[in-house]
Amino acid sequence: MDKTIMKSALLNDLAGFAGAAYSVANGVREEIKTVAKNQINGLSARMDLVPRSELDTVEILAQKTREETDTLKKQITDMQAHINELQERLTTLEDAITS
Repeated sequence: MDKTIMKSALLNDLAGFAGAAYSVANGVREEIKTVAKNQINGLSARMDLVPRSELDTVEILAQKTREETDTLKKQITDMQAHINELQERLTTLEDAITS
């Protein structure tokens, strides 16, 4: 057999082995990803973790609650100031009546 033909056949064989090795490596990588994902999902289920989407929803609700609380605190402060003003007026009127 000619050396060139032998080299070509050897290179073809090596290329075939490399392609097969790449396919096997890809398959192993995908299997590892699947197993790891299943393990993580199982672990998170046992740990009673919540999905990210639920956490994001709760954070949004907490922010809205903080904003509403701040608004209500301001309203209470304003009402208390108004009550104090009315009490001062009432005291002034009572003093004027009794004098």
